[in-house]
Amino acid sequence: MNGELQAAALAPTTFLDSFLNSLAPSVPVELMPGDTDPVCASLPQQPIHHALCPRGGKWNSIMFSTNPNSFEIDGIR
Repeated sequence: MNGELQAAALAPTTFLDSFLNSLAPSVPVELMPGDTDPVCASLPQQPIHHALCPRGGKWNSIMFSTNPNSFEIDGIR
């Protein structure tokens, strides 16, 4: 694969990593895989591997969760 094709193939993941890295210092984020993400399609889907987000995944405020997932926000489950 040449460099341009490789960069184009990695662009969405690189963008996600950059986006998570910019959010993480100020906002907690829970990242749950969907039907088009690079995880197994059978349920429960396992979390997106943290290696896909090397910069954003280093923050403790980024949580990689399964799909489906149970969580609580402001006392609402």
